[in-house]
Amino acid sequence: MDKKIKEIYQFLLSETEYLKESRKDIDKAVEVFLKKGMLCQNETEYEKVRDELFALTSFSEETGFIKGFQYAVMLMSECYTAK
Repeated sequence: MDKKIKEIYQFLLSETEYLKESRKDIDKAVEVFLKKGMLCQNETEYEKVRDELFALTSFSEETGFIKGFQYAVMLMSECYTAK
């Protein structure tokens, strides 16, 4: 089941504008966080930490989408069986 939901998520990422606006906001927040905290002393370290943060946020977005999709299906199922 998760595999099919992941396919839907990947389609939304690649074929639509649906998630692109939120991605821009996340990218901006990551950049602000890194610059504000001055966590990285050099460009190589900065890029490494930035890439790890982007990977983490991407994973979180996908996981949230999957869990939200599953929850929506459970609600629809419950509403349908309640009638």
